[in-house]
Amino acid sequence: ESHKLDHMVDLVGELVTVQSSLTQLAARQKNMELQQVAEQVERLTTELRENAMSIRMVQIGTIFTNFKRLVRDLSNQLDKKVNFQTFGGETELDKTIVEQIKDPLIHIIRNSVDHGIESRQRRIENSKDEEGTVHLKAFHSGGYVNIEIIDDGGGMNPEKLRQKAIEKGLISEQDKLTDKQCFELIFHSGFSTAGQVTNVSG
Repeated sequence: ESHKLDHMVDLVGELVTVQSSLTQLAARQKNMELQQVAEQVERLTTELRENAMSIRMVQIGTIFTNFKRLVRDLSNQLDKKVNFQTFGGETELDKTIVEQIKDPLIHIIRNSVDHGIESRQRRIENSKDEEGTVHLKAFHSGGYVNIEIIDDGGGMNPEKLRQKAIEKGLISEQDKLTDKQCFELIFHSGFSTAGQVTNVSG
């Protein structure tokens, strides 16, 4: 259970502090026997800390199954064909972080299916395969874990975003925004281009 893991990590953290004090004490007293004990405690503490942290790590793929079911149910509800692809399920993250990012990922995936993937008819009109694709990928890079969610839908319309921001009073009619600035409007709390609020988005 998470709280037991948290408590163990806290105890290990306190142990690291005590071990550091012991090492400093041994160095000040120039006691070789005490220094040898301090080195042994440091080695064991390091190993214990690494072990405690590894126990907290879980594969992000544990939540991918929930997303597959979500996309299947949502595509049926919206009468869209969606191919949901996942990569990097074996990528490990701290258990607490996986729990924290689950809801934001659900929200982004729902938006990809609802806003991103066009209707079958619209895709056919645009010479695209009637089945849309949503791609979820997790991977390590430079000490970080990256998570990508990509759909092959129509993309965001900067002018539509700008007009919605004007309606909401976030910017004025006179404000000149670049496409990049228009795209960044979506990060305002409560901002949505949905015509009406539904149980999917908006």
